[in-house]
Amino acid sequence: MRDIGIALHQPWNPAAATTTALRTALLYVPGALHPDLLDTPWLEHEGYAAYTHHIPAGHDNLDALAHEPQLKALFTREQVHALHTCLDAAAELNSRAATLPTTLVHGDLTPRNAGLDRDDALVLIDWEHVGVGPVGFDLGTFVSLYRAFGGHGELDEPALLEVYSQALSDLADTEMRHFAALGFATVHLTWGLHLRLGPGLTAVRQGFQGETPEELATHLDDIRSGCLRALSWASAAGVGAAGH
Repeated sequence: MRDIGIALHQPWNPAAATTTALRTALLYVPGALHPDLLDTPWLEHEGYAAYTHHIPAGHDNLDALAHEPQLKALFTREQVHALHTCLDAAAELNSRAATLPTTLVHGDLTPRNAGLDRDDALVLIDWEHVGVGPVGFDLGTFVSLYRAFGGHGELDEPALLEVYSQALSDLADTEMRHFAALGFATVHLTWGLHLRLGPGLTAVRQGFQGETPEELATHLDDIRSGCLRALSWASAAGVGAAGH
């Protein structure tokens, strides 16, 4: 892997995403075996908690949906309740994530910051959030923003997670599927939800997202689809959310 420049223009489809899931596992640097490396002071920690300060705004935005005509159909009443439950579970999710096996993480591995070269090697830019996090973190950020950042086609998230988990288990020489699934689900339910329900939904309500109906529809689709995909992982993360 290498840092190659300031901009990538990777066209994304499910096949490329699958290769990325496999290559992302190669970032694995086990904290238990390399504590001196992962204790480096400038490495970021707990990236999944980066947007927890937006939780109050997320609750407020969810409560406001019923009173705003263009947004009241965004989620059903049951889904709104489930999203509130997931926001309230942040502290528990963060505590559990802190107990997972740690590894080196890119920290902002999204379709805009990743690409594949001619040999299908993973190339990455924007390393400013490189740090230490639970296994599954980088794959979670990539999948969470796949559609929002130009990905084409629907991803089979369980299949991507299986590809990643198998490669990770092979590298670690031990079974890592459970840990990877919990790390992956936690990113969806923290980082992904907090980003969308906090600043994302606030920007829509304040008129800062989308100068045209089509642009607004794109932002709303990402908020809705991203949140519903997060809810689909609630049970895997041990969160009692219904409505998805």
